[in-house]
Amino acid sequence: MCGLLIFSAGVAADEEYWITIDPIPDQMLGSTYIINGETNLPIGSRLLFEHVWTSDKKCRDNTRLYIRSSDDGVFSRVLEVQKSTGDTNIWYTSVDTSRCGKENNFTTRIYFLDTTAWNKTTYNLIIPSSNQTQTPGFGLGILVLAFTTAVVMSLLRKK
Repeated sequence: MCGLLIFSAGVAADEEYWITIDPIPDQMLGSTYIINGETNLPIGSRLLFEHVWTSDKKCRDNTRLYIRSSDDGVFSRVLEVQKSTGDTNIWYTSVDTSRCGKENNFTTRIYFLDTTAWNKTTYNLIIPSSNQTQTPGFGLGILVLAFTTAVVMSLLRKK
């Protein structure tokens, strides 16, 4: 007897699923920005997003699992895969660093728990130099720009 094994989330077991994270440049302390990426997971799939920081400026863990030390922190949230105009779907979340007290190294991880699909990247949160000024509302502009960029990139990939 042949059959197709289906996970509880409705994902076929024999398909290869993937998740990407768009490059994240260094960000300024106090800013709000979007972290996003693409996936071939179905619309509505639930993803676990983890944002991990460490005070020693190096990534200790190269696996899916996070091992916390005393100076590290983590926040996580559940995201849903959204429809894109291209051949792939998208995910995104905003990060507000207005309550972060110092510069840090961040590791961002995104998982689909019902398969082996996951990805991670790192970036830095830096202190603005004295000759840089932040324009009020600049964080919201970055949010709109990042989302628009994700949609445009998706459209370009479709061609």
